[in-house]
Formats: sequence, C-alpha cells, structure tokens
Amino acid sequence: MIGVNDDGIVAGIEDDFQHLRSLSANQDGWQRKFKDTMRGAFDSDIWSAVRVFFVPHVNTQLR
Repeated sequence: MIGVNDDGIVAGIEDDFQHLRSLSANQDGWQRKFKDTMRGAFDSDIWSAVRVFFVPHVNTQLR
C-alpha cells in the first residue's frame, strides 16, 4: 500500500505532490506519474492489472 510507512503509520501521498510539475501537483497528476512509472518499469500492459483507489484518511490520501 502506498501512503503508509514501514511502521504501518499513515503518511499519505501529499508530500509527493511537490515533486510534480505545478499544474499536475494533485491527485490526478500523481496517478498519471505513477502510471507512467509503472509502464516504464514493466511491460506496458501491466497497467491493465493495476487497480487504483484513493482512500481519504483524516487529512491524507492513501493509495
């Protein structure tokens, strides 16, 4: 699960937004970057096997 640290504590993905270009520094931009990274690291068909859900948790987003 993305957004949870090794101790099982919810960290969220909002800190990752700062690494995206300003116009994409949001949940949609993060998902596009994640998809591009996955498709670049694995066979491009991998994305069809990946399911993405954003789950709100207090003031953070889990992925």
